[in-house]
Amino acid sequence: MIKFRPQRGSLTESMAEVVEVKDGAELLAHLQKLYAPYPITGFDISAYFYDARIDWETYLVTIPEKGMVLGYTDGPI
Repeated sequence: MIKFRPQRGSLTESMAEVVEVKDGAELLAHLQKLYAPYPITGFDISAYFYDARIDWETYLVTIPEKGMVLGYTDGPI
């Protein structure tokens, strides 16, 4: 299972919304609900940095062609 937290104004706000997903398809379905009515049809994940505050090897979840950061995972999908 991979943990996902959405982009929010603070780490505390973001961590309050952590969900676990099993794969990319489940993450995509969650993103579609979370960011509706914005049409999300795909995303990219790239290694970001180790965040010692939450003990995550953080990965950035983006829609690069739109310049959008959707959130972060604690591992690759």
